[in-house]
Amino acid sequence: QGELQAVPQDESGITYANKILPEDTRINWQTSADSVARQINGLSPFPGAYCELNNNRLKIFKALPHNEEATGPSGTIGRLDKNHLWINCQTGMVELLELQLAGKKRLNIADFLRGTTLHPQDKLI
Repeated sequence: QGELQAVPQDESGITYANKILPEDTRINWQTSADSVARQINGLSPFPGAYCELNNNRLKIFKALPHNEEATGPSGTIGRLDKNHLWINCQTGMVELLELQLAGKKRLNIADFLRGTTLHPQDKLI
């Protein structure tokens, strides 16, 4: 309606976001579950956060942090059943919800686990 007046922003509040580099997208399990989940969800869908599982790139698109005590070393499987995969972090665990192995399609965790054999000793790096 032409009634709004443009007001310049205060330059003292301007911040710069650095370019996201490939090394910024690799998941560091040596941090808190909250930090890992924020990285995964914040980089989804592009460029996406990733790690490696059994020498294969694993891109993770959705995750939930859980502040329960980790059950093992960072990057190892904390809990695993037919519908859930929790990964130990430095503090807490992250539940993976949606992921994709290199060359495969993006899947929810239940579908991924049906087509993949994981062992409790597997480590995500």
